[in-house]
Amino acid sequence: MDSVHELGQVPEDRTDAGPDVLHADGGSLDLIGPGNADDSRAFWELDERGVPDALSAPFLEQTLGGLDLRRVGVFVDVDGVLAEDRMEVPRRNVDLLERAGRQAQGGDLGGVALCTMRDFREMGEGLPRNVDFLGVSGAIRRDAGDRLILVDPRWVKARALFSRVEDELISSRDLLKMLASNSHQQREAAYLPEARGRGVIIPVDGADPQHHEEITAYAAAVAERFGLTAEAPRSGLIRMSYPPLEPRMDKGAALSEWAERRRLSAAIVLDDVDAGVARVARELQNAEGRPVAVMKIAVDSPGARIFPEMFEAPDLAASLSGREAVTRFIERVVDLAESQAAERRAGS
Repeated sequence: MDSVHELGQVPEDRTDAGPDVLHADGGSLDLIGPGNADDSRAFWELDERGVPDALSAPFLEQTLGGLDLRRVGVFVDVDGVLAEDRMEVPRRNVDLLERAGRQAQGGDLGGVALCTMRDFREMGEGLPRNVDFLGVSGAIRRDAGDRLILVDPRWVKARALFSRVEDELISSRDLLKMLASNSHQQREAAYLPEARGRGVIIPVDGADPQHHEEITAYAAAVAERFGLTAEAPRSGLIRMSYPPLEPRMDKGAALSEWAERRRLSAAIVLDDVDAGVARVARELQNAEGRPVAVMKIAVDSPGARIFPEMFEAPDLAASLSGREAVTRFIERVVDLAESQAAERRAGS
C-alpha cells in the first residue's frame, strides 16, 4: 500500500478538463426509501447467530450508549447504504452527514468518513466539506475541511484510460442500440456506458438477453486493447478495471489508516457488500500499540443478496435492514454525541 506521503496532491477546485479533474458537480435527488426486505434477519439467520439489530434498545442503550463518542468514528459506505446504487445521496442524508461532521469538528465525535468506490465527481452535492472522504476505496482522499485531495498516481493513469474507453463505447451506435434493446427495462441515461470510480461500467439490464453474449465479447475486446480487464456481467453490469490500481482499492486498509489518523479507540463501520471490510479484525492496533475496536454493522441491500461477504462475516456487531435504517442509526449516534457533550458541559 502506498503511504500518504507517496500520493500526489491535487487542488480540489481545479476546473481544467484533464482526466484527473476532481471538482464536485450535480444536483441532489430525494431517493431514500423504506428499508430493504422485512425478512432480512430471517434471510441471514441473524437471530440464530446472535447478531442484534443496531436499532434495538439493547444495542443503542448498552453497546452504543457505553461508548465515549469523542474517540469513536463512523465509517460509512455510499452505494446501497446511504444512497441507491448509482444515484445521488438523498438530501436528508447529506444534511445528517453535515451535522455529524460538525460534531466531529467540535470534538464530540471521533470522526466521520465516507469510504466508497465513487470518485469526487460521482458524489455531486452528496459530500459535505466537513467529513472525510476516501474515494475509490482509498485511492483518493480528502480530509474534512481540507482543500487538497490526495491522489494515488495509479488512479490518475487509470482515470485517463477510463475516459478514453468511455468515449469509444458511447461512440459505438451498434453497442448503444443493443444496450437499449429491452424496451421494458429502460431508464434512459442510466444505460449508457460510463467511467465511474474504480472503472468503466456497461449496464446490460436494459439489453435484450439475446445480445448479452455479443455485448460481453465486445467489452472484452475493448478492455484488452486498452490494458483493462472486463468482468463477466454481474448485478446488471459489466465492469472494466485497471489491474495495477486494484491493490490500492482496499477498504479494510483504508479503515485502518483512517482510524490511525483520527486516533480512535473504536470505529463503527456501515457497509453492505465489501469483502475487505468483512475481513477486518474486530480489533486493530494503532501505532502506539493501543487497541482500536471495529464494530462492523452489515446493511441489507439488493447488492448484499448477490455479494454476501459482509453478512457472512463471523464477527458482526449488528445489522441494519436497509438505507432508511442506516439514516435512523446515524441520527441516534449524532443525538448521543450531542447528549454526551451537553452532560459534560453541565458537569463542568
